[in-house]
Amino acid sequence: MDDIVFVPLTQHKAAIIDGVDAPEILSHKWHVNISAYNMYACRKVGKRGQQKRIWMHRLIAGTPDGQECHHKDGNSLNNRRGNLENCTRQRNLSYRKRG
Repeated sequence: MDDIVFVPLTQHKAAIIDGVDAPEILSHKWHVNISAYNMYACRKVGKRGQQKRIWMHRLIAGTPDGQECHHKDGNSLNNRRGNLENCTRQRNLSYRKRG
């Protein structure tokens, strides 16, 4: 079983990742982004005014454009590979309704 690594975020939060992902993830500074439903770990890239967000869970899961990444346990800061599932928007919304 892989080691668990805690990634420090802003606002005294931390994301959880597998040790295998630590070299890539820990080479960047991450912050917490609070949405209407959850908190997500992300970082910004690009010049001011032209920045885009890199979402930690999507990076780890290799989520392709046009799909979403579901956190199986409902903890949006648990970005361990076994907790992430790529799916359609419709499917991701159906998980939210089940609570």
